[in-house]
Amino acid sequence: MQMHEMEVKNDSAENSSGAKDDHLAFWLALFGICISVFSAAISFYSLNLNFLQGPRLNAAAGETLYINGQPLIGMSLTFTNGGARAKVINRLVLEVTGPNIPAITDFEVRSISPSLSSWTYDDKTGRLIEETKVIHSAFDAFQIPGRGETHRAIWFLPDDKDFKFAEGEYAITIKGYGESKDDLALKNDFKFWVGRNDVKTLHERSDQLCRGVLSPWR
Repeated sequence: MQMHEMEVKNDSAENSSGAKDDHLAFWLALFGICISVFSAAISFYSLNLNFLQGPRLNAAAGETLYINGQPLIGMSLTFTNGGARAKVINRLVLEVTGPNIPAITDFEVRSISPSLSSWTYDDKTGRLIEETKVIHSAFDAFQIPGRGETHRAIWFLPDDKDFKFAEGEYAITIKGYGESKDDLALKNDFKFWVGRNDVKTLHERSDQLCRGVLSPWR
């Protein structure tokens, strides 16, 4: 009788130990699955970040802007791409509004240049002199590499040939397009002020460049 009771107790202990082992194996397997899923998610995120993420473009403008009475607008622009894939810009447009503009006036690209101005050393004065006469060339499509940037000094002319600058604040929106006119790749807003003396200079000498200060539109 006593031996029978001991056998029953041993069987119960073995069954309890086996259940604990199965329970532990289940949680270990579940933990392994979770680790695998997490690793796969990290891998996909890394793949998307480094290779699949689409272009994320932005345009930053230098503080200096030039205008003349033709009228011409010159801007130094740095185009950045926070995405993984490169983007080709085929067209740039400035939308301009100001004190003498009842509706938006479009400015199209006229030309590009290495910079807005250059500096030369004057032997007589011993000083650097800024030269605003720079070499211009035709605008062509350009690529903004993934996780990279591209710089351009760009000159714009209005579609409205009768456009004239007046005293006051102007708002400009630069838009960049990719493969078509519907493929808007970037859009950034800026503003600048045209002073009374600048207006007088622009009206008297249309080819004279006047310096302006460009700032982001808040």
